[in-house]
Amino acid sequence: MNINSAHNNPEQAPPLRWILALIVFTQWVAITDFMVLMPLAPNLAESLNISVQDTAWFSAGYAVASAISGLLLSSRLDQFRRLPALLTCLYLKAGLILCITMINSFDGFLIVRTLCGLLSAPVAALAMAIAIDLFPTAQRAKAMARIALGFPLAAIVGVPIGLELAYLINWKAAFLFNGMMMMLAALVWHRLWRSYNKQLTAKGDLDSNKRFHPLQTLTQQNLRRGALLTSLGIFSAFLFIPHFSAIFQYNFDYPRSGMSLLYLFGGIATIVITQAVGHVAKPNNMALLMLMTCITSIGLLIVAFISSLALPVALIFTLFMGLNGCRNVLLQIAVSVLPGANQRAGYFAVLGTVRNLSTGAAAVISGAILVETPSLQLANIESLVLLSACALMVLPWLMRNLVKPVLKLDQTGEPSQTAKSTIR
Repeated sequence: MNINSAHNNPEQAPPLRWILALIVFTQWVAITDFMVLMPLAPNLAESLNISVQDTAWFSAGYAVASAISGLLLSSRLDQFRRLPALLTCLYLKAGLILCITMINSFDGFLIVRTLCGLLSAPVAALAMAIAIDLFPTAQRAKAMARIALGFPLAAIVGVPIGLELAYLINWKAAFLFNGMMMMLAALVWHRLWRSYNKQLTAKGDLDSNKRFHPLQTLTQQNLRRGALLTSLGIFSAFLFIPHFSAIFQYNFDYPRSGMSLLYLFGGIATIVITQAVGHVAKPNNMALLMLMTCITSIGLLIVAFISSLALPVALIFTLFMGLNGCRNVLLQIAVSVLPGANQRAGYFAVLGTVRNLSTGAAAVISGAILVETPSLQLANIESLVLLSACALMVLPWLMRNLVKPVLKLDQTGEPSQTAKSTIR
């Protein structure tokens, strides 16, 4: 079914607000499942009789599996009907998360978390493809801003719930909660599929000759720029994000007990700023918004970590996370119109791999740059600022070159020719 006919015939169209809310909920559960593992490291170490350092293998296995599956499945995802494929992945992942509650060994936990990682890439890619299928370009900015809520909501709601359950019961209760939420998401998607089967699974005029291949991310200019835009945006942020806790505690004498409050402030700021950007972002101002965001981010890093001005830690972290959220929404809007209708899930699977690789590269490089001094402070933060600033300075140029040829709307608010698609 063509999107245009869906919008012209509301009675035949699925409830878009419900679907968008369901996508946000699905993203929230998936991100919470990944994020909650790190603060549960001491609980897992004690229960599985391993060191806290060994728990890093669980996150590493998840991330590596997600990157590999995104790359390997990218050429296949668009061959399947979106909702049935998403449902299959959600049911499997919910089952795996629930299986974790019956595991009491390091090897078993690592295997199951790796399998969860294999499913995370198609879940994220298919959910994003469904959103892009349903929302024309004129409504895409607000939709992407809503979807971006998954990360801050996981930070300020999902992870605290998991930690509280682990404190009150045990660490298995946190995964039981995540598994039940994932199963709930699958059941609601299933209900939606049964109610709107014809609309949500009808085949369109998809050209099999235009089937996505991961190498197209390198050979096609716009897809390549979209991947580079995504990579640099993630890289610039994750040079700092893994080390903020240590930097603030060692270099700024910030109390460890206040770190949870920092993440609360950062999450709230991200929610507010991303929604504001979703309302004001237009094709003719996105490059300017990106330029302003990057300049402000560079200025914040210089003032906070190089200059002699003493900014409050809460202000530094809140502004950093809010600006990072703003960049992420602009990136999502820009790349959402790059692939064709029969390439979307595959392209976003590749972008998931790009994000994982960029996050890992930033963490490794920043870890190698930062050194601990005899006074128990972290040195060479200035080098991180310089490296992050170099990445940020490229983003406005990439955005400008993507916006001009691709992000074009007609005056009716219908999708541009690039964005027209069928719901599968």
